[in-house]
This record gives sequence, C-alpha cells and structure tokens, in this order.
Amino acid sequence: MTYDKLLEHQYLDQVIYESLRINPPITFGNRECSESVVIESSKGKIFIEKGQRVFIPLISIQQDPEYYHDPQDFIPERFDHGVKAFVDR
Repeated sequence: MTYDKLLEHQYLDQVIYESLRINPPITFGNRECSESVVIESSKGKIFIEKGQRVFIPLISIQQDPEYYHDPQDFIPERFDHGVKAFVDR
C-alpha cells in the first residue's frame, strides 16, 4: 500500500468525513455580525445588532435530523458524493 494508492480509496474519505461529523474537533464557531438583522423563529424574533458576536453551535447542525438522516448513526455512505451529505428535500 502506497500513499498514492491510499488517496484513491474514496471510502476512507467517507469514513473520515462521517467521523468528523459525529465527533467534530470544534463544536462551535463565532462570527461578528456585519449588519443588523432580525431572524424569525418558532420561538419569536431574534434581533442581532451590527458588531455583535454570534456563537454558532456547529455540533447541533451536524446532529440535526433536518440536515442529516439518522444523525446518531455512523453512515459513511452519506458522503458518497463528497461532503454534500444533506437530506434530500
């Protein structure tokens, strides 16, 4: 097994992507809002002022059944077509 041959194994990439989806090294990100916005949600309106820092729970997105079918299951095949693993809508 050579390094070049290892790079040809698509399933290995799928296993790595799925492992990182389930156990990400970073569970949240943060951004500074570039303009004031109002986000409407089922719980009401959220006002975010320009310059305010926002924390994004990445692990919540990666474990959300809205985006990933059976999010708690280890399914490397969900990455058959690269990192486009979202649920078909």
